[in-house]
Amino acid sequence: MLLSRGALVLLASLLGAALAVVWGIAWFAPGLGLQYEDGAFLVAARALATGQGLVAANLPAPIAQTKFPPLFPALLGLWSLVSVGAFWLKALPVICSAAWLAVTYRLLRTMGASSAGGALVLGLTAAAPGVIAVGANLFAEPLFGLLAAACLLLLLEGRPGLAGACAGLAMLTRMEGIPLLAACMITLVARRRFRDAIWFTAPAIVLMAPWLGWALAHGARDAGSGIDTWTASNIVTALEPGDKLIVLVRNIELLFQSPFAALSGMETPVAAFLTAMALFACLMARRHLLPDLFVLFYSLMLLIWVRPPEPQIAPILPLLLWMMWRAAAMMRRKEPVAALVAVLAVFPLWRDFSRIPETRRTGEFTLEGAPRERWTDMEKFFAAVRAGTDANAVVAASLDPLLYFETARKTIRGFEPNGFELYYSPRPFLVAPDQLRLAMMRGGAGYLALTPGEADGSAPLRTAAEALERGGVLERVPIDAGLPRGYALLRVAAPPL
Repeated sequence: MLLSRGALVLLASLLGAALAVVWGIAWFAPGLGLQYEDGAFLVAARALATGQGLVAANLPAPIAQTKFPPLFPALLGLWSLVSVGAFWLKALPVICSAAWLAVTYRLLRTMGASSAGGALVLGLTAAAPGVIAVGANLFAEPLFGLLAAACLLLLLEGRPGLAGACAGLAMLTRMEGIPLLAACMITLVARRRFRDAIWFTAPAIVLMAPWLGWALAHGARDAGSGIDTWTASNIVTALEPGDKLIVLVRNIELLFQSPFAALSGMETPVAAFLTAMALFACLMARRHLLPDLFVLFYSLMLLIWVRPPEPQIAPILPLLLWMMWRAAAMMRRKEPVAALVAVLAVFPLWRDFSRIPETRRTGEFTLEGAPRERWTDMEKFFAAVRAGTDANAVVAASLDPLLYFETARKTIRGFEPNGFELYYSPRPFLVAPDQLRLAMMRGGAGYLALTPGEADGSAPLRTAAEALERGGVLERVPIDAGLPRGYALLRVAAPPL
């Protein structure tokens, strides 16, 4: 044991009390949908709950929602039948997070971690700002982490059928479930457990195949579906060779700095180098085939997406921490390890508490570079949009799912985001005025809603909107004078548009 029992009890008590405060504040924060993907989940959940099916209901002509698997929005839709209040809706990912940590503790113990070591890894995971950001908001990562941990645990306990069912459900939660399926199958085959491999694979395929067939069928029929997004969002089927290399190199750097970013909320290239060296040394010192193979395949899948990998690192963060812990436990000198553990336990909490004022202001516990709008101002803006537009109006907005959810107005985004231009190009991503005008014309949008934040994507629309306003194409609609500068509602002034 690296720390005395009394020190462990004291550290665990302080950590637990602090975590209860931070998670409670993040849970009770009233904001929803400020990070776009959670808004898309909200819209899909409402469509399922109201019997419309799995569709992007915010669009003027709804299409099948094939951009993400259906399990999380389906559960969120059932959850929303009780209430659509932020506190109630956020309870689902919070409960999934708690269950994920509990199952992960059992998994770590099964893989040989001591009770103190397992508790420490879970404490650091629960304190990580990146974990709280997805666990206290409407994201699928907690549910995916729960199902992935349950799959690994059941397979290690010799129950391949149930493990395969969990793997299938994990694939219905996030496409990163594919590496989980591959890692488990290869492990079983490598150990010559061929019958178990069949028992594992069968339920996973049975659960996954219907949705995949449905998504492919609708993707071929509905223009702008998620199938097109998938092919355009990975370096295998998209981008020129030079751009592929840029994305791959940048993703490697971001991937290795992601554990530190998740724990600290800060990004630094130094962390990427140190983390890479530490993980390599730990794997050389001690290995465990199944979880290590899953982490490897999961990381490789994150590398090929044309988007930063940091938000998706949360489900494997405890496995990464355990790799380091199991190697650290082999060291003869315990004092440096104990000092490092104490620092690691305090630093994430310090970052968590430094975010509390921002959480109260914005309404969501978010990471660096996240939206900076005040949720109370956003509520006023939603009321202004409802008052300033007709019930059958179509509104263009960067956060179009959230605007639809809060105002019941049909919405379009006004631009098709390009992952390379958004995240990897040295030039800022801007929407040309003629592109915005054409998008509004095609979508039948008569209004454009702008918010002041940079990270929510309104900056690209704002530049184009100002140009169209100067040209007399758009004109401002008077809204509540109590709103801060940056909120604006514009309408089409000169047809045709």
